[in-house]
Amino acid sequence: MAELDFIWYGYRHKEEQEWVRSRWQTTILVNMQLPKGKKVKPTELLDLDCDKRNKKKNVRIMTNEELEEVLKKYENIKPV
Repeated sequence: MAELDFIWYGYRHKEEQEWVRSRWQTTILVNMQLPKGKKVKPTELLDLDCDKRNKKKNVRIMTNEELEEVLKKYENIKPV
């Protein structure tokens, strides 16, 4: 089942990249025809599922105090 999942993921990724490429090509062609100063973004032209799925989530960076607590917690551990 894992192999099937990898195959499906690869196929889906390839198909998404083809859609992204088509969207960029169309955006360039549309922007060439628009008046100066007016532009269309690719996401305005066509909204894809992969845009929402691949969006980075909020990443919280550890503060110095939190880092010190973690280091204190593990300072007495000896390597095996």
